[in-house]
Amino acid sequence: MSLPATHREVRLAALPEGALTPGHFEVVTAPVPVPGPGQVLVRNRLMSVAAVMRPLTLADPDTFGLPQLLHKTGEVMRGPALGEVLRAPGTELAPGTLVRHRAGWREYALLDAAQASPIDPEALPDPAAHLSQGFAAWLGWCAEPGCGAATRCSSPARRAAWAPWPGSSPGCTAPNGSSAPPGPATRPTG
Repeated sequence: MSLPATHREVRLAALPEGALTPGHFEVVTAPVPVPGPGQVLVRNRLMSVAAVMRPLTLADPDTFGLPQLLHKTGEVMRGPALGEVLRAPGTELAPGTLVRHRAGWREYALLDAAQASPIDPEALPDPAAHLSQGFAAWLGWCAEPGCGAATRCSSPARRAAWAPWPGSSPGCTAPNGSSAPPGPATRPTG
């Protein structure tokens, strides 16, 4: 299969100070990367756009009190994507394998093999489901926190790490004081 010489990437053109607009992004033509040993060239089929990506475009990394890897102007927008392996010299990934990765908004992505997670296209009714916010859905389905429920986290806990459920990080509690995850699961499965 011959590859084009160039492809398109969506990059952050400017840091927003308010609502995002198309002017905050730019579509740039770039050379299609060539994989070396241990690398994978993927042609993206689907890319995720999620509300969780918005804070990553902020100029102030401490806005939410959480450690974040912020986008910088001129960089390709990172985020979950699903693509097909085209070339993968020296790896166990065969051409045609569908993989999930975080290289974001571009037609072709060059990844280290460890950054490409193979998916089973038959496991879910639509491959796009592999890009869903599974853990958030799990919480909504299983946790049933009720109207107005929230997790309270002390400032040190917020800065330490993301807590997968109330009470799993020091300083985090559910409003009722519980620290156990809801239901029989002992860790997120979505």
